[in-house]
Amino acid sequence: MNMTDGIKYIKVKSSPLRKNKKISVKQNASIQTSIQECNVKGSVSFKTGSLKEKCQSVLQKYLLGEKSYARQEAHAIYKKHPGSIAAAHLWTMILYKDYRFKEAYAAVKKILEKSPDDANKYNLCGLIQRNLLLFDEAIASYKKAVELKPTFADPYNNMGIIYRYSGEREKAIKSFLKALALNPGFVSARYNLACMKGYVFSKEEISLVEKQREKLELPEDKARSDFTLYNALLKNNEFDRAFFYLEEGNRILFNNSKSPHILPGYAKIIIERFDENYGANLKKLGPISKKPIFIVGMPRSGSTLLEQILSSHSNVAGIGESHAMPKLIHSVYRKLEADTETFVKVFAETDEKQLEYLIREYEEKALQYVKNEAFFTDKMLNNFKYIGFIQSLIPQARFIHIKRNPIDTCLSCFEKKFTTGHEYTYDLDTLAKHFIAYSDLMKHWLKLYPELIYEINYEDIVSDTESQVRNCLSFLGLRMQKSCLEYYKNDRNVYTASTDQVREKINSNSIGKWRRYEKQLAPLVKRLSKAGIDID
Repeated sequence: MNMTDGIKYIKVKSSPLRKNKKISVKQNASIQTSIQECNVKGSVSFKTGSLKEKCQSVLQKYLLGEKSYARQEAHAIYKKHPGSIAAAHLWTMILYKDYRFKEAYAAVKKILEKSPDDANKYNLCGLIQRNLLLFDEAIASYKKAVELKPTFADPYNNMGIIYRYSGEREKAIKSFLKALALNPGFVSARYNLACMKGYVFSKEEISLVEKQREKLELPEDKARSDFTLYNALLKNNEFDRAFFYLEEGNRILFNNSKSPHILPGYAKIIIERFDENYGANLKKLGPISKKPIFIVGMPRSGSTLLEQILSSHSNVAGIGESHAMPKLIHSVYRKLEADTETFVKVFAETDEKQLEYLIREYEEKALQYVKNEAFFTDKMLNNFKYIGFIQSLIPQARFIHIKRNPIDTCLSCFEKKFTTGHEYTYDLDTLAKHFIAYSDLMKHWLKLYPELIYEINYEDIVSDTESQVRNCLSFLGLRMQKSCLEYYKNDRNVYTASTDQVREKINSNSIGKWRRYEKQLAPLVKRLSKAGIDID
């Protein structure tokens, strides 16, 4: 899920225990947020500056990358102080940040039994429930939080996010406005409001954001305000001014990003090493109980629309952006992208029983959202990197490669404030390198597995919806259903930045959008054209 987690940032002092280690501004922002979450007011029987500071220190170590040590320490503190809400809260936060949401949920419920009047804990409970897709329960937790603390802005922002997921636009806007009424400086809430389709900022609101931006200290907050201004000015047709803030926000994010750009190197080695002979010699595992359809490609290419169309078929379930397959692949060799040569060798030598175990684990995770449907779509777009490996693990798998005009795609990536995993979108030159590597790798996979990969263009779906959908379904062995053309009536929750678009009928509003910024995007056009990418 690429949307804000709804937790605001505040400034606190860093723990003196870590003063000898350099902390990046981005890390410090994350630490400040998480320490805020770990603070407990008046519910723990220990001396100020003892256990509470220890909890903060451990959480800080976790966020600085010492995760194994921090997990052990947090668990030890939790066991040693079973009656301490601070210790229990620390352990819950570790579970939450480790994506162990079921365990975190069990832990936070125990905290709430001991501290039933703590609005902050109900807000945290709602965040955990949201990640478990328990949306009704999450809304109830947020409502309880504001019942206990009527001036608490965070739960209103978090409710707005869920309402947006479910297509309840008016409720979402109302929730974000309520959060801002309680806290006019709530950067995340104003950003979420700016992203809402149908809400246009007045000139006074734009001026307010610009003034607030100058007072912000955390780069993360400044960047979010820049993206807020981009969206607000874009809706007011002030394109040049909007692009200025878009570039500024991405520059801040890029300068504070530590993730190396490794796709070009990974793609080069895969193209060299994964040839027809290598693929033929890989172990072929048995089928899983449902037929997976992997939607692959670049972000912002129309994939959410495509999944919404396919999942409107009575025999297809849409599971969205599942992390299950990337985790499976990485479990074979953790440094697969940093050391691709070794990964290619290790994957071919991995024991068949181990691979079978991993596939059953993927099946269990993926199918928890599938009912009686025979097919399911897995829309983790980055799976394009692993097509040949997935094919050996699940021979029945089929792949749909969704494509869109390259410049429209890159602009759309650049204008969305992505989080972890998409740092390459923060810089146009880096984005161009990524797109070229992705394009080369997809050509390679298509050459090796032409019968398993179906390519479809977003622009063709827009201009000739029925025949494009019919052909795509035919590739999967499915018949056309009217419901696929009425995808906008599908009431499934959508967790991507395109959640608003899939609630509407198909339109051509996003086609050729990049031409508003031909001057600003000229270097990108030149770079892709030089690499042989057709931009028309």
